Amino acid sequence: GRCPPAAPFCKLQSQTHIVFVVHRVASKRKSPEQKRSGQAEKHKESLRKKKAPECKRIPLAKAKQTLENAGCLDRAELRLGDGLSVLSAGEVGSIVLAGVSAQTTWEIIEKAPWVSAVGGPRLVMVPATRHSELRRWLWQHGFALVADRPVQAAGRWYAVIAAEYTGKVTEPTFTQCLLGDTGRWPEGAGYAAWQRAKLPRMRLGVPDGSPLAAEMDAILKEGN
Repeated sequence: GRCPPAAPFCKLQSQTHIVFVVHRVASKRKSPEQKRSGQAEKHKESLRKKKAPECKRIPLAKAKQTLENAGCLDRAELRLGDGLSVLSAGEVGSIVLAGVSAQTTWEIIEKAPWVSAVGGPRLVMVPATRHSELRRWLWQHGFALVADRPVQAAGRWYAVIAAEYTGKVTEPTFTQCLLGDTGRWPEGAGYAAWQRAKLPRMRLGVPDGSPLAAEMDAILKEGN
């Protein structure tokens, strides 16, 4: 279903239909120099082909179990594919991209041009890493952040970012990318402290006297 503007992170309603996509990660191929010749390699290839169907079934089975545990399997369908390749424009109103890096997140979006259209689906993203870079990419590619909430799990901080395409390109500051709109939430102070703790190491590679260095130094001074 489509999330109303006032509810960036919607609870699923009873009539909501869920399309659960299991992202298939392409395996890295070895260079010719790394491959072994002869029957041994052919035997390994044969074993890989036999295991391939099973490798596909395992994540689908796990996804099915997740939906069963949530009590919504009867309203869902499972698809296995590369990112959003198994979805079509207009098929879904909201898309959740979670458990992958920021770069993988925007690469998935780039491969589905129908997402970057005014009136397109709302994206709810939980990048595993590089929150700042994902915010920058979204702003620079015409997306507006509908909500940006920090959450803590197992001692790590994450950002749940909801965005929609508007076509308006923005060039954000370093501070905006670092913290987003997390300051408006109760968890904002803890997230900000966690992000600031990374700055001394990041600052080492920035030339003194540059605008970026000045912005970083101001953030560090504010945190002291």
